[in-house]
Amino acid sequence: MSPIIRTTVVLMMLFAVGITTAPAAIPLAAQSGPQLMVETVLPNSFNTKLPQAAIAGDQVYLFGIPESSVASEGKARVWGKNERDSSFSLPATLGTTTRTKINSEYVNGAIATAPNGEVYALWIDQEAKIVRVRKRDTAGNWGPVFEVTRTPTVVFPVRPALAVVNGGPQNGRLIAVWRDDSAPNANNEGIYYTYSDTGGATWAPVTRAFGQKSYKAVVQLATGTNGEVVLTFTRDAPRPMHISVALWMGSGFSAPVDVNVGDGEQYVDSSVAIANGRIYVGYRHVDNGIFYAEKPLANLFDNQPWPRSRLLGEKGDGQVSVSADPYGNLHFSWIRGSAGRSQNRLGYAVRLANGTFLGPIESATSGSLFNAWGVSSANSGFYMHVAHEMFDGGFPYLRYALFGLPFGSPPLIENGAPIVGGVGRNTVNITFPNLSTTNLPDQVRWRWGAP
Repeated sequence: MSPIIRTTVVLMMLFAVGITTAPAAIPLAAQSGPQLMVETVLPNSFNTKLPQAAIAGDQVYLFGIPESSVASEGKARVWGKNERDSSFSLPATLGTTTRTKINSEYVNGAIATAPNGEVYALWIDQEAKIVRVRKRDTAGNWGPVFEVTRTPTVVFPVRPALAVVNGGPQNGRLIAVWRDDSAPNANNEGIYYTYSDTGGATWAPVTRAFGQKSYKAVVQLATGTNGEVVLTFTRDAPRPMHISVALWMGSGFSAPVDVNVGDGEQYVDSSVAIANGRIYVGYRHVDNGIFYAEKPLANLFDNQPWPRSRLLGEKGDGQVSVSADPYGNLHFSWIRGSAGRSQNRLGYAVRLANGTFLGPIESATSGSLFNAWGVSSANSGFYMHVAHEMFDGGFPYLRYALFGLPFGSPPLIENGAPIVGGVGRNTVNITFPNLSTTNLPDQVRWRWGAP
């Protein structure tokens, strides 16, 4: 937390008012509910499928591979901006993928950040069957391209996820996972993983995580602050389709845990977050209903039902993202489906650390929106950054939405004292208890007479 800030305000030349800000975990006195702050299509993002987003400090990074086709190499690109800005700079092109007639949905990558601000981007050259990675250091320089693996180790790798271990004995380890088949057309897709302790320069042998078959849906990793890493994916067999999570055990993953244990319905498209010793999983019903479930990490393997909450009763489309900010608030984003999928809308809600829900709200724009990936602030502020596809003229572009939770705080005068004053006194202490103390503005404005 930043130091207490004091400001002196002269009132009618008779006394000074000392204003202080005290740290707090949640914006209890929101000036308004969640707001859609920005919607924009990113430059140089033609024919981008399955984008991802990551946060480092107050910087947001989006990753995708546009332009992949028979006529053009794919471009592994990263777009960046300050999370409060409304637009992105032109992207950095990290590498290319081989020209291919394969649908661009299968030419994709992943992005992750380390607590120290390093950025890692991984991408799959599907035609050449090569997986590559590149690191951006804390000075902003992209290093050399490293090879993670290539054929015959991989058959048809898709939907990768990337994470950097935060804390614990493996702090800084880079873990990569993806879906792949055990052999060409074997119809036995599973989760495969590898890891690097050299910043991506060298990698452990690629290994199948477990025998469970995975469905053709998103794969995601989440990290805690004590070295925890959790994987989520959609189980394909045995049916019904359920959401699975698995815990990193040091050199491999645990057996998958069924989030929907005992439920006969089908669920898909999950995401996962870890905060304060709990695991949170967002997902959707295949027909109607968008949910999240939670469980203490210590009870992960108890084979008991996960308490769950419904975020929306309507049909979803693609991943349901859950992300925890540093103050313990949970942010959720999703796409609400529509007939024909041509009027889809982004949705957003937040559960404050005290349990209060705000939202849901929706994007101003509807259309052919797909494959959203949302991540909340990692450092300060209360924001949700959502990368997603928008089809225009039959082709997908990378689109971005910024949701936020503006807030203020009522003053607390002398800790709530009923009477303030006295002979010889010329100051009064006023605290704003519901403001974060990180990256505060350099002005405090008192709305005199406001309700």
